[in-house]
Amino acid sequence: MKYDKEFKLKAVQQVLRQGGGIQSISGPLGLDPAKLRLWVKLYERHGIDGLIHKGASYTAEFKRQVIRRMRQEGWSHRQTAIEFNIRSHGHIGKWLSLYHDGGFDALNPKSRGRFSAMSRKRAQQPAKTGDQRSREELIEENEDLKAEIAYLKKLDELLRKEELNKGKRR
Repeated sequence: MKYDKEFKLKAVQQVLRQGGGIQSISGPLGLDPAKLRLWVKLYERHGIDGLIHKGASYTAEFKRQVIRRMRQEGWSHRQTAIEFNIRSHGHIGKWLSLYHDGGFDALNPKSRGRFSAMSRKRAQQPAKTGDQRSREELIEENEDLKAEIAYLKKLDELLRKEELNKGKRR
């Protein structure tokens, strides 16, 4: 269930006035105590902005900063989410997983939806030789190759684990 800013603010102010009675306040309001505790921490750290719902998409650079800072400070996912005003600490877990699988390049947003059919204009262009390709095209190709290698390494690792597990079962 989504709650509006005014409801969240009233609940947080009630907790702050009573001095930490989260359990006693969350019950009558029909709230999960963990959710109310999160709202209090967000409010203490970011003020009213911490209570406003934001449908944010995060840049790869922001994700990198979050991961670096979390590691430097030794913060948990929840602490990091509060510090950076990220709505769900689950995002951070996903970002870390992407980072471990493919490095910082894996944090770049992926295109969504179906692949578009190849346009005729592009199909009619002659293939460029190595000297004719731009720096951006080479960087893009390099990123594609890195992603392919990372995928193949992960696949190889999974297949080895599967074979090892089959050997143990026998």
